[in-house]
Amino acid sequence: MSTRTSFSVIGNSPFDQDGIFEVELAISEANPTDSEIQSKSFSSIWKEKLHLKVKHGKFQETVGSAENPLPDAIFSFSKVWIIVTDQLSSIGNSFEFN
Repeated sequence: MSTRTSFSVIGNSPFDQDGIFEVELAISEANPTDSEIQSKSFSSIWKEKLHLKVKHGKFQETVGSAENPLPDAIFSFSKVWIIVTDQLSSIGNSFEFN
C-alpha cells in the first residue's frame, strides 16, 4: 500500500491570461475528448476543486492532500491524464502526466 497522498504537477493552463481561476482538477486513466471536457462528462479516479494560479500560460499545483488523498492505484499507472476544467464555464484541457 502506498503512503503517498500527493504529487506536484506542472502543466499548461486552459486560460489565455494570468490570474487565479476557480477550477476542478481531475485525474483520469484515459484522455477525455474535447467534448467530454467541455460537458464535464469524463470519468476520473480523483478530483478536487481549487483556486489555480496561472502565470504565462502555466501552472504548478500539488494534487492530493491528507483530506483528499490520491488513490493507491494512481501510482501503479505508467501515465495518467490531468484534466483542468473551469468551474464557471466550459473551458478546459487535458495533458498526459507520467
